[in-house]
Amino acid sequence: MTRLPGRIRVKAEEATFNYPQDGKAYFSRLRDKDAPNSYEVHYEHLRISQADTGFSYLPILAETPASGVKLLLTEADLLDYPGLYLESDGKTSLTAYLPPVVTATKPLFRNNVAYNLQPTARQEFIAETAGTRLFPWRVLGVNERDKDLLNSQLVYLLGSENKLSDVSWI
Repeated sequence: MTRLPGRIRVKAEEATFNYPQDGKAYFSRLRDKDAPNSYEVHYEHLRISQADTGFSYLPILAETPASGVKLLLTEADLLDYPGLYLESDGKTSLTAYLPPVVTATKPLFRNNVAYNLQPTARQEFIAETAGTRLFPWRVLGVNERDKDLLNSQLVYLLGSENKLSDVSWI
């Protein structure tokens, strides 16, 4: 939480998640950190060391080899803030990458139809936001069975209140 006057620029955020063993996890990998992302990439079940090409967006569900305990890494309350991507070091660590603010884009075409925007220029900071605020939550769910993770309402409870007056279209 910060209590600063006006608006602030967040230059960076650092996070590394170290796993004690090279367990398997479900990754949704992107090859290029600057590529537009529709969050529709298929998840692959790989060892953490095998996810060393590209970046993965959250959530990531990992399993500890020795005990089989499930570890779900996700986030909540991303208002005015980029989503977290993770990059494997090719061993047992995942390091955070947060994309800088986009300042210019160009349309991408498929069959002569613009389907997305490609960032062409970025700022040197990851967010410009209110000086007094809570920041996104990085959430780690731990359970013996992955199906039990579905019962958690933690991400919902950590989110901001709905600010839309009409949600009938959702």
